[in-house]
Order: sequence, then structure tokens, then C-alpha cells
Amino acid sequence: MQLRPEIQIKTIIKAMVDVVMPTLQPDNQLAAEQSQLIVGILQLMEKQLPVQYLFDRDELTRLTETAKTLTSL
Repeated sequence: MQLRPEIQIKTIIKAMVDVVMPTLQPDNQLAAEQSQLIVGILQLMEKQLPVQYLFDRDELTRLTETAKTLTSL
């Protein structure tokens, strides 16, 4: 079975918000800030994932074309 990154990221965000963050001590401000940062970064990754795939495909196409050009010299 292959888990897609979209599903993995959603699952990690849900685990952080529903399980991990509620267990933090109220006086541990650093842990609260860091956990919010983690969730924010994961949400950003989730939004950027489709664009990242397109970027990777474009880059691979360009690299392949460059390799073909170099090997024909």
C-alpha cells in the first residue's frame, strides 16, 4: 500500500492538533509555540504540494533535454 503525501500530511496535522498539542503543559510556552510552528509548516507544505510536483516535472524535463543536448555534442 502506498500512502500519498497529501494523506500523510493531513494525518500528521490531525495528530498534532488532536493528540499532541492538548497534552502539552499550559506553562510550557516554548513547546506550544513549536507545535504551532510545526502545524503551520505542515499546512504550508500541504498547500504547496501540487505546485511542487509541477515544478519537479518541469525541472526533470529541462534536465533531460540538457542531457540529450550534451550527449549529442
